[in-house]
Amino acid sequence: MRFNSGWTRILTGSKQSPPVRAPGHELWEEILASVPPRFIPLVCCEGPGEIHEDRLDLSDGTISAGQWENDEVEYNPGAFLPRTPWRKPTDWERKCLWQNSWVTDVAFVGVARIPSALLAPLRNLVNDSDKDALRQLEPRRIREFIGPFVDYLRDRFAYKTEPFNHGIHVHRPGLETVTLDPANRKFLGLHLDSWDRYALEARSRSLNRICVNIGAEPRHFLFLNLSLVNVARQLAEESQQTLDPASESIGPAFMSRFPGYPIVRVRIGPGEAYIAPTDNVIHDASTIGSEGLSITLTLRGWFTVPSVQARCAQ
Repeated sequence: MRFNSGWTRILTGSKQSPPVRAPGHELWEEILASVPPRFIPLVCCEGPGEIHEDRLDLSDGTISAGQWENDEVEYNPGAFLPRTPWRKPTDWERKCLWQNSWVTDVAFVGVARIPSALLAPLRNLVNDSDKDALRQLEPRRIREFIGPFVDYLRDRFAYKTEPFNHGIHVHRPGLETVTLDPANRKFLGLHLDSWDRYALEARSRSLNRICVNIGAEPRHFLFLNLSLVNVARQLAEESQQTLDPASESIGPAFMSRFPGYPIVRVRIGPGEAYIAPTDNVIHDASTIGSEGLSITLTLRGWFTVPSVQARCAQ
C-alpha cells in the first residue's frame, strides 16, 4: 500500500500536488515517514553539530549503466548508477535521514572525524610512497603504522576483537563509482559486498566497515538507504510473487522496479571516515569533483554507536 500523497504534502510542507515521477519517489516518502524507521539511518558520531551541515545530496533515482555514456569507464552488464542531477534534501528529508534514536547494532551509516595525530604516521607513509606501491602494501605492514589508531577505534566504537584490515585503496578522480570487479576489472556500479556470505535473512549479522579518507580531498559514500531484507520485502510486496533469493539479484531488481528511489550521497572530508554495513546495503563510493587521487584505509569489524546521542539535524 502506497503512502497517501495528501499526508505526504502535510508532512513535507508542500502546498502543491507533486509532479508525475518515476516509480520510487512515493515509496521514498513513505519509507522516510515510517515509525519506527524502516530505513538505514545516518548518524553523526560526533554528536549534534556542524558535521552534518551541507553534507548530503540525493540523486534523481538510479539508471542502468547501459544508458550512461562514458567511453573511459566500462561497467559490468546489468550495473546501476545514481541518476543525475543531484539535489539537496529538503528540511524534512534531512531531519528524517539524520537520527540515531532507533539505531541498534550496526544498522546505520555513520560519519566520524579521526584525530589528526592518529592519522599522521599513515599519512607520512602515503606521502613517502609511490602510489602504485601503496596498492601493494600488505595489511601486516600497514598495521605497524596504525596501532594507536586501531586502539582508538576499539575504545570508541566498542568492538572487542582485532578488525580485519583491508589495507589501502587508491582510486583516480572523477569516477561516478569506484569499485572494480576483480574478475574482469570492469566497474560494478551500485553493489552489495558479501565478505561474510550470510544468507539474505541473516545479513544484519554481517560485520560493517570503517573507511578512512587519508587523502587531501573530499570523496563521497553512496548508498540506497534500505537494508537488503527490506529491499526484498518491498519487491515481494509489489510483485506478489516469490523472488530469486540470490542476494546479488535483489539490488538490480529493486532499482529496475523503482528507478525514482533516490541514492543518498554523503561527503566524507579528509581525515573523516564513514561507517557502513556494506554487506547489508547497496552502495559504492565516488570521487566526482576531486582532482587528485583518492586514498583510503578500510577496516572491517563490529563498529557500533557507543551511546545514544541527540538527533543530529535538530
